[in-house]
Amino acid sequence: MAAPDPLDALGTAWFLVVFVAGPVAGWLWMVADIRAYLRRLKRAMVLVGAYATTPYWALRERPDCLLALGLERGCSADEVMAAYRLRVKTAHPDHGGSRDEFERLQRYLGEALRLAAGDDQPR
Repeated sequence: MAAPDPLDALGTAWFLVVFVAGPVAGWLWMVADIRAYLRRLKRAMVLVGAYATTPYWALRERPDCLLALGLERGCSADEVMAAYRLRVKTAHPDHGGSRDEFERLQRYLGEALRLAAGDDQPR
C-alpha cells in the first residue's frame, strides 16, 4: 500500500478540523457557557429571594390610598384602620399636621376601606 500524497493528507486534516474538531470545540464552548449562565442565574435567584419587603416594581400599581397608608393590595379593614390610626397622629391639625393633609387622609381612608371590602377600583 502506498503512502498518501500531501494533497490527500491535507484534505484529511481539513475534513477532521472542519467536521470533527469544530463541532467538538463548539460543544465544549457551549457547555462552559451554559455552566456560567447557570451560576449567574443561581446568584440572581438568591438575590431575588432575599427581598425583605415588596420590590418597587410590584408596588407601582398600588392605588394612592394604599400608598398613603403604607398598605398593599389584599389588606383587611382592620389593617386599614390600624394604618390610618398611625398616620392620623401626625396628620391631624391638633398634632402639627395641616388641614389639607388630614382631609386627604380621610378621603384615602374611605377609598382604602372600599378596596378592603372588595370593591376593586378606588374612587
